[in-house]
Order: sequence, then structure tokens, then C-alpha cells
Amino acid sequence: MITKAVVLCGGLGTRFLPISKSIPKEMLPAINKPIIQYVVEEIAEAGIKDILIVVGRGKESIIDHFDKNIEVEEQMKKTRNGAALAELNKLTNMANIHFIRQIEPRGTGHAVLCAKTFVGENPFLLHYGDELFVANPSRTQQLIESFYKTGTSVIAVKEVKRAEVNRYGIVKPIYQDVIKIEEIVEKPEIEQAPSNLAYIGSAILEPQIFEYIHTECGREEQGIIDAFNMMAKEKALYAADIKGIRFDIGTPKGLIEVNNFLAKNTFPPIL
Repeated sequence: MITKAVVLCGGLGTRFLPISKSIPKEMLPAINKPIIQYVVEEIAEAGIKDILIVVGRGKESIIDHFDKNIEVEEQMKKTRNGAALAELNKLTNMANIHFIRQIEPRGTGHAVLCAKTFVGENPFLLHYGDELFVANPSRTQQLIESFYKTGTSVIAVKEVKRAEVNRYGIVKPIYQDVIKIEEIVEKPEIEQAPSNLAYIGSAILEPQIFEYIHTECGREEQGIIDAFNMMAKEKALYAADIKGIRFDIGTPKGLIEVNNFLAKNTFPPIL
């Protein structure tokens, strides 16, 4: 059973400068919620209640967002704004949310390694804090189902346009009833890409992943793709082709797209 999740929020968000100089990209709004809240809600709704968020320098506002704010809550009580108070209570009570700081930006692998003590000896869910999915069942639920089907580590993939393969880790698949991974090629040139199935920052991983990351500790930056390739070669690694609409909030274009989608599909028209 998957009982713990790790959410990575350590990136610098350089594509959003200058606003990301003072506001973490994970705290940028999609309508009335920051991006990170949608990620945490998805995890909690799948029944995973212990969540570790790995933050980098200058991301204290993420911690504050999931903490109680007594002054705001008291004001909601005085003004009898029950709906707003209920939303605040839901936010702070939906899961046991923990935080750890990645002391220096040494890559995704290093950020995952920061979660080793929290995870222990059990498989865990991994999400990036700037990837959103609109899906039913959710991305998390699809990953859990794939994990139980394969019995081992599984990463989330999604088809991307051929012209975009040089932005992602691209899977070289072995097609069976499920997708077994032979290799992941990091940001290949278009003509060298083994497919257009891209790793999209979510996975359920067995704790052996930490051993593979450790082998990269001599490098200045520890990439998660190298660890995935070692796991695929020495043990097994599978891919789940996630069904649903994906929004990459790592870019301004993705942020605009998700706001447009939610405004049209979630909220009544603004008159």
C-alpha cells in the first residue's frame, strides 16, 4: 500500500523571472489556488495522507500556505464567512504535510535523496510541484493501479510533440501488455529520440531508487534519469501512459493554459 508521497519544489523557476525572484512558481495561482495546492489535493484524495514537500531557498511561502493562520481564521469567524473558513480548515486538515529544505540546488536526484529518511523502506509516490493533470481517475490513482499491476517501480509518461522531445527524458520502450522501459534518453535531438513518450515528473518508486542516486553523488548535480536507467538495467522499471489533460506549469504558457481551462470548465462566467 502506498502511504507516503514526496513533492519536489526545489527549482529556481527561471522561466518566470522576474516574478519568481520573490514568489515560488509553485505558488503562482490557477484561479483561486496556488499550483502546489492542486498537487497536494490530488494526492490526499487518492488516500495518501503523509506528504513531504521538498523546498529550496526562498520558498517559505509554500510552508506558510499549508500552516494555520489564526488571524485570518478569526476574521472569517467575526464576519461569519463560513465558506472561506471551511476552505481554510480543509487546507490545513487534508493531510499530514511535512517539509524539508534542499540546502543547495544539486538536481532532481539530490532532491529525491532528501526524502530518504521520511520514506523509509516502503514504495512512495513522487510528484513535481509544477505539473497538473485533469483526469478521472486521477494521475495518482492511475500510477497506483500501474504499480500494483507491475509489482515494481513505475514512472508517468505522456506523448509529446516530436518537436518537443529535446525538453524531456524520452523513454525507449519495450511494448508488452504494459510498457517496460529499456532506457530513458535525456533531452535527445529530434532525430535521435527513441519515441515521443516523455517522463513527466511523477512516479511510484521502490526505496532502491536511493541506492542508484547514491552512485551519482560524485557529480555536482544528481539527475534522476541516470538513476532510472540503472534501475531499468539492473532491476525493472515500467511506464504508465497517463490519460488526461496535462498542464506543464514550468512555463508561462502552461500557467495561462491551465487558468483558461479552469475558468471555462470550473467557474461560472464572470459578468
